[in-house]
Amino acid sequence: TELQTAWNTFLAQQPSRDSAGDAIYSAIFDAAPELQYLFKTARSVMAMKFVNALNMLVADLPRPTVLKANTETLSFQHLDIDVTTPRAGVFRDAICELLQQELGANLTTLALSGLQALLNYTAGAMIYVRREYSDRINILRASWIAASHARLAEQEEQAANGQPLASMDRLPAAALEGEAEPASNSKRAKKIQA
Repeated sequence: TELQTAWNTFLAQQPSRDSAGDAIYSAIFDAAPELQYLFKTARSVMAMKFVNALNMLVADLPRPTVLKANTETLSFQHLDIDVTTPRAGVFRDAICELLQQELGANLTTLALSGLQALLNYTAGAMIYVRREYSDRINILRASWIAASHARLAEQEEQAANGQPLASMDRLPAAALEGEAEPASNSKRAKKIQA
């Protein structure tokens, strides 16, 4: 596609992927420095994440099912960030302006429209996933914390009473794998005995 050609030209014009990522990072945060607090990762790492994610999305364009799966994965990775339409617009516009500056006439109208559509699609997916799944994930997180605290309290009580601690590594393999029958009757035990 024209977008893939333009993207590959942009990458080829940069001295390295690091430079491409840094250019994207600078474009975004020069346009909106107030958004930097959303990203807690070091600049160099974040810059590489930007370029790698964009490269993946552009490369996936001819394969819609792969693009959808990778966009969903990216969206779940950004659940902790409050992606909003205005913030997504800042990212989209900064990236598009960077490619316009770097590529000039080599960035066709169709490639630019494709990039805008791709970034809008990705942002829309991030907003959707956060809206639809963040409550569920928070429930799972809270349940996990409650279960961990209950297990810790149980272990502390056992230790205080001088009882040996029950731990996962002391359970028979069949219990860990969810086998209902006793180990002596299991297929694995019969194979071992044979």
